[in-house]
Amino acid sequence: MFSTEGQIEASKIWTGLHWILGGGTAIASGVTAVLTFALGGLQVLAGCLALLAAITAAVHVTLRPDKRAERTQADAARYKALQGAARRLAIDLATRPVDDARTDLNTLAAEVDALNTSADPIPGRAYWRARKNIENGGQTFQVDV
Repeated sequence: MFSTEGQIEASKIWTGLHWILGGGTAIASGVTAVLTFALGGLQVLAGCLALLAAITAAVHVTLRPDKRAERTQADAARYKALQGAARRLAIDLATRPVDDARTDLNTLAAEVDALNTSADPIPGRAYWRARKNIENGGQTFQVDV
């Protein structure tokens, strides 16, 4: 539950950063283009804005927040699918032979371990937002109670 919610919150952070960096680059570039042809001392401001645009573009390309947002969304979906599989396994436990249930549990545990290993760690802010969402009942379902 924490992993699902944490990845969702991380995706929101990466998506926001993608828009901020992309928008900042576009705005700084556009204003720079206009100020380049202005009269007076605005060429210095244009140079500063061009530098800002180059820096934000470089950070954007290096961090690739759009790709990170996609990965965290995919990881959240995988965690959610594992959560559903665990619920179904819990329901089936009463009617399944112990050996079959243990095999299914081990398979599920291996999938969780693989996802935990491959998923990107979430930023601290995403963890705290996820925790707040969960504590406020955002991930509580009657079947889990």
